[in-house]
Amino acid sequence: MIGLGRACHELGQADKAARHLRTAEAMAHEIANPQLLAQVAEALAKTAGGVANPLPGNLTARQAEVLRLLADGLTNREIAARLYLSPGTVERHLATIYRKLGLGGRVEAARYAVEHGLTPPNRAML
Repeated sequence: MIGLGRACHELGQADKAARHLRTAEAMAHEIANPQLLAQVAEALAKTAGGVANPLPGNLTARQAEVLRLLADGLTNREIAARLYLSPGTVERHLATIYRKLGLGGRVEAARYAVEHGLTPPNRAML
């Protein structure tokens, strides 16, 4: 994923590069591999012009992806299937997200995702 992110960056596909690198970052976090985390951080810094673009609320890439899918209206089971996770893992991610961001539940989390640019730009708020 790191190599794919770098290749996309070289081709001028910045959004695609960031997406691949954030996925690599999430995978490195999940397997707790500090060497891969360092490689991803280096690639993110290089592709972002020397400064890695942090996610809002100090979320990990995986947490941001879970939050984005929640804001898209997916259930925990649907998020789990989309990300190849167990529903329990999705629940743990959401509990961590709520705690990190000081949110009370799904509605507040969806609103946060929209307000902080984690959803596509033309989404209407419910």
